[in-house]
Amino acid sequence: MWKILPSLGGDSSPEALPRRPKIASRIARAFGKVKEARPACEQTGPLLSLPFELLEQILDKVDSKNDLCALRSTCTQLNEYLEPTIWEDLVFDSAERGSYRTGDLIKALASEKAPWAPWTTTLHINSMVIFSSATQATWKDPNMDSRLKPLKDHFIAPGFKALRNVKRLYWKLKLNDPYSTMVDGLVAVPSLEELYITFDHWASMSIFALDKFSHLTVLSLEKGGWQWPVCRAMYIPLRKAIQASPNLVDLRIGIVLAEQHLNMALTLDDIFAETLTMPALKPRLQHLRALDVYWTSFRHAYPVLSQLTSLDIPNVHPEQTCGVWGVLAKQGIVIPSVSVMTLSADLVRYLTSFVGLQKLRIKGASIHEDPGNLPELLYNKVIPRHKESLTTVLVETGYHRSRYMVWCPKPAELESILQCQLLVELSFPLLYYAPGGSIPLAENTVPVPTLLHMLTRLPNLRYMHLIPALVYPAALDNCRQTASSVVEEVQTMELSEDEWTNFKYDLQILSGYFRVMRRDNTVEGRRCWFYTNINPRPCSG
Repeated sequence: MWKILPSLGGDSSPEALPRRPKIASRIARAFGKVKEARPACEQTGPLLSLPFELLEQILDKVDSKNDLCALRSTCTQLNEYLEPTIWEDLVFDSAERGSYRTGDLIKALASEKAPWAPWTTTLHINSMVIFSSATQATWKDPNMDSRLKPLKDHFIAPGFKALRNVKRLYWKLKLNDPYSTMVDGLVAVPSLEELYITFDHWASMSIFALDKFSHLTVLSLEKGGWQWPVCRAMYIPLRKAIQASPNLVDLRIGIVLAEQHLNMALTLDDIFAETLTMPALKPRLQHLRALDVYWTSFRHAYPVLSQLTSLDIPNVHPEQTCGVWGVLAKQGIVIPSVSVMTLSADLVRYLTSFVGLQKLRIKGASIHEDPGNLPELLYNKVIPRHKESLTTVLVETGYHRSRYMVWCPKPAELESILQCQLLVELSFPLLYYAPGGSIPLAENTVPVPTLLHMLTRLPNLRYMHLIPALVYPAALDNCRQTASSVVEEVQTMELSEDEWTNFKYDLQILSGYFRVMRRDNTVEGRRCWFYTNINPRPCSG
């Protein structure tokens, strides 16, 4: 059997290599050791003969944990290098992996027989319901397997405490989880800084002990499978967690705190009022996400906005959010990054009240039936005002409703977008007619090849999401067929040797990602470049 072993030739000691942080030092330590003489039957593999820097880049491109586990089993050097990466993310999921395997994992942590525990920096808790059969999914079941019973009282809290280097916690909170015991163990982790809670299966009157967490930099509360409001009294532990985290820079409140049968939703005033009276505890928020209902009253909370660099509001109910845009404009507060579901007249007035917007995302531009002149204001007022600073403009709509067409920029409006020379990410809908269709081209239609060539005038553009606002030709009768014709037209667009270097951006159409790649014409004996599918989308650098 062939074995992959590193080459013995050359000076491969760590001292002979330039010092690089973190990964490179690990790889040098793993592969730079002096090896004993190999038996004659063993052969050096080409992979481990590569320079450390190149090997590092190759291994970092492998995203699948299963592939990494298979790779680390090939030799001791790869095992030593990859083991910290394997255990960097740890997942608890008793529903998927079973109660016994989950129990064994908890016991190993609690008894300090898990040498990999210090490597875990990100913890995912998807399910911790311990049961031995489907009918025993609660801790109170007297028929629970005796082997599983002691887990709650004797192993869960010590097990989580053993993960002393965890910095990020993603928790899909379930009512049947032993969450109070789990919290006792997690709050004892000194390095925990980021807390992401998803209320997956919950109960209206249950209160989660957020007040036990402190020194957080990120706190996120989002709804999962639970769609009803969370108990209004939850604002007290939420406020205490904020008060105990003076370095909190990122707060996301994606749940409604209200009584289920009463119209008594909380506002930002309720959450921040007491905090703002304590200067030492005043949060230094840089990113804030909050649902529309929280903005109905923020008279005492608006000082929090002065430090923001990013704001995320649905803005689906302009009557609830109109006040915040007015206050921001009046106080002269500049927020470089704004993300909303829909545009509104008050938001437009705010965006045109200052200069320096860097990122604008409209995630559901076409939600409202009649946007009025908002599309025109966006392309002719907002974008031109910030042309010197915009790096991201994402106008996202659906694909097949006629009302989406009003968000398609006309040729003159495209020119205003092309004036934003710093753009890196761009998205907008394009009015599209399939070639050869019986419907004549509209006056504001830009052919796809023409548009793609126009975008090369943006030197920094690296990502373009093209959203076809479809008009059905006679030969096509559904959205997917028409969208596939867009893809076909893009992939058949041939670029010359002089042109292809200008197409530096990846292109997304529906769920497909495309990049200009070389495909030579062997029949005519010439080099050609085409947009080629590269799914899945590569990680942005």
